[in-house]
Amino acid sequence: MGGDVAALDDAERQCRELAGHWLDWLQAQSCEVPAAVRVDFFAVRAEKQGCAEVWTLELCELGFSMLAHKSLPGKVFAAMLRGCLKGPAHEGLEAEQQLPEPKRYKPATDP
Repeated sequence: MGGDVAALDDAERQCRELAGHWLDWLQAQSCEVPAAVRVDFFAVRAEKQGCAEVWTLELCELGFSMLAHKSLPGKVFAAMLRGCLKGPAHEGLEAEQQLPEPKRYKPATDP
């Protein structure tokens, strides 16, 4: 962004807004919010100082490499599960109707 922090902030705001629109569209296609999706953007500084132009590049599965990191998959997939169990599908439900927080278990160790 050529050092234009306001343009960077504008790009981030636009990306968040676009992501919200894409999530609404995806929910309309499947009647529920997807458990995970990746939205790729392309952003450039606009001619006007403090402004950015943003395009959606791709909507895809949440594919990425964990580079054989042993504890990362558990953290990522636990967060995805928590995301599935919370959010718009559960807003407005009485406390007894909501799903409980997932229990945390220590991984098994070899004897």
